Amino acid sequence: MKLIEYKINKYGKKPFFGVILHDGRQWLSLKYNITDYELDGICFVNKHFLKDLKEIDRGSMKSKIIPLKYVDYDKDIELINKLNIENYQGFFKSLKTLGQLIEIGLHKNETFFVGVISDVLEKSFIINSIDPDANDEGKRRIAYSKVRYIKINTEYVKSLSLYINWKGKGF
Repeated sequence: MKLIEYKINKYGKKPFFGVILHDGRQWLSLKYNITDYELDGICFVNKHFLKDLKEIDRGSMKSKIIPLKYVDYDKDIELINKLNIENYQGFFKSLKTLGQLIEIGLHKNETFFVGVISDVLEKSFIINSIDPDANDEGKRRIAYSKVRYIKINTEYVKSLSLYINWKGKGF
């Protein structure tokens, strides 16, 4: 299990952390380490925007505690292996097949969308977008070249999914 620190271009100076699940040609997939020893969802970072990647010192407390807490490693690897993460179109088609809410980070740290992928095109994809209150925001077309990261199975998107299903809105 390899714990890393990394930065995303134009996302400030503060680094992000995670456990590498798969290092593909266009996407680095990792278990997202949101803070201290807390793991949350799977993050796919567009390698075009990835910078300052380095492994965390194996003697650090973080490197000792995270592997003890990460009990879903095999389950996450199994999910990653079901996705085509080697190219943009294949990756987004795989995510569309999942049919679940995803978080999409774009060109600025404060800019992200949540939605379900409804269509995959040659240079972009379309999501049925929702706002933070789980209200429909309509369809949104996003160019592959603008995507900094995709997150799935985070507490945030799982909570919105739970609420949507409870309200009977569905996707």
